[in-house]
Amino acid sequence: MKLPEFSTVRASTKHLELWVKMRLDLWPNHSREDHEAEALSFLETPSKTPVFLCLNDLGQVIGFLEGNIRESAEGCHTNRVGYVEGWFVIESERGKGAGGVLMHAFFSWCGEMGITEAASDTWEWNEQSIKAHQALGFSETEKIIHFRKNLLQ
Repeated sequence: MKLPEFSTVRASTKHLELWVKMRLDLWPNHSREDHEAEALSFLETPSKTPVFLCLNDLGQVIGFLEGNIRESAEGCHTNRVGYVEGWFVIESERGKGAGGVLMHAFFSWCGEMGITEAASDTWEWNEQSIKAHQALGFSETEKIIHFRKNLLQ
């Protein structure tokens, strides 16, 4: 059996519709308009907020990684951290290496930018994401519990 081959490209406005569709799959609680606006904001600052798309061997977009440069991140020691803001591969392509190809494109970009640490996050219940991060060399730094109180009641 032939293993799939993946490649990455930097996102542009020509990819916007597919990218927004994947964002909706990852973050379904936001509107298409909000996703499109945020995606366009990533494209405005490519030297700070790179977006990589993963293509399969047919040239189809099957995933994305949105990155950022943050001044700090939990567990990091430098003041320029490459942060994974969003990482997604369509369900039918998961577990085949596409996520790793995206992450390595981001790591390479971080190196070009002189960044020596990368960080990311996921939900506590997302075992698949936790395992994928660990497989790529990430280590857990801490857990945070968020609280909310409605002040109108």
